[in-house]
Amino acid sequence: MTIYTEKTLKFLRDRGDKAQVVEKWQQQSFRRIDLFGIIDIVSMGNKIRGVQSTSYGCRKEHIDKILGEGLDAAQRWIAAGGELYLFSWKKEKRKRGGKAFRYAPVIDRFVGGGSHIESETIPAASAIVILPIQCKGPELTLHTPGKAGVEG
Repeated sequence: MTIYTEKTLKFLRDRGDKAQVVEKWQQQSFRRIDLFGIIDIVSMGNKIRGVQSTSYGCRKEHIDKILGEGLDAAQRWIAAGGELYLFSWKKEKRKRGGKAFRYAPVIDRFVGGGSHIESETIPAASAIVILPIQCKGPELTLHTPGKAGVEG
């Protein structure tokens, strides 16, 4: 389990969700295999959520993966009533000019329906009080949050 997965689990559990890692380690190829190719963690609160977690530097790569090769799985997940999120953990200095830092989540939510999914950034503080999925006809969309931090 990576540091980003651990931080995401803590974030979800601190907000009252029941969360479990669902990616698996494949020894033969020395790589992690995500559930349906897009989900590291499944979380249950008032809704079921599929969550991918990564570093902020790999955020774009993961968004492209979900909206590219993982699009079919993302569409099916959302159509079945699940919510889909990408948690990207960004290192931020605690004080300007200081050496101490913390990790803060940047949360992208994938929304839509049919053949189109988009992402949007949502505020981390309100992320898991969680907003309803927005359907725009046959389209899916991704949303990403602001800078509320989690101590790291």
